[in-house]
Amino acid sequence: MSAVAPPPAARRRVLIVDAHPVFRDGLRAWLERQPDLECCGEAHDTASALAAMAAHRPHLVTVELRLKAEDGLELVKSIRTQSPQTLVLVVAQQEELIYGDRTLRAGAQGYVSKDRPGAEILAAIRAILNGEIHVSQRLAAVMLRKLWRGVPAGESDRVLSERETQVFQLLGSGYGSREIARRLRLSIKTVDNHRDHIKTKLHLKDATSLIHAATRWVEGRLETVPPKPKR
Repeated sequence: MSAVAPPPAARRRVLIVDAHPVFRDGLRAWLERQPDLECCGEAHDTASALAAMAAHRPHLVTVELRLKAEDGLELVKSIRTQSPQTLVLVVAQQEELIYGDRTLRAGAQGYVSKDRPGAEILAAIRAILNGEIHVSQRLAAVMLRKLWRGVPAGESDRVLSERETQVFQLLGSGYGSREIARRLRLSIKTVDNHRDHIKTKLHLKDATSLIHAATRWVEGRLETVPPKPKR
């Protein structure tokens, strides 16, 4: 008498939260081809994400950092508060050296860039479902250097506010005050005020020094925003 085959293992449920339908469709297609994973739902903003979580009880949620006018980091925090057992992978376009550490401190278990191949995103999902933390080798190296130098995780990020960090990143990406104001939905005067605050906090003497520091940081030649010197 032949042995009865064991039932197939249940597929792990993944909820996709992203403002872009094309990306959601692509990731869903990748997930549905996997024997161990399934897409249990999609959402485009915070409200629909929390509703989908309650309805589908996913094992893991993928979160984009820019959900229209909303902040994906706040959604990560809400998920960790409302459903501590739910795992979170941030899949985003933003520079990982700026946002990667912040996403982990907000409660995510990993960060992967949207421009990575689908197979790499799936590997990140599986790693987190298996109890691991997933970041790129580049980000891991930066975080290890911080520990080796005795700098607490996230210490440099606290030098600049969230909005100042966004302005700093865009400056380093080649944008002027007018374009930054448009992208962040701020007035040009507010952007210029943020620029002045950044110069003061980072001890930069003029606009040229500010642009140079921002460009070096975005390009990865500086691994962190330099903290204020201790007095």
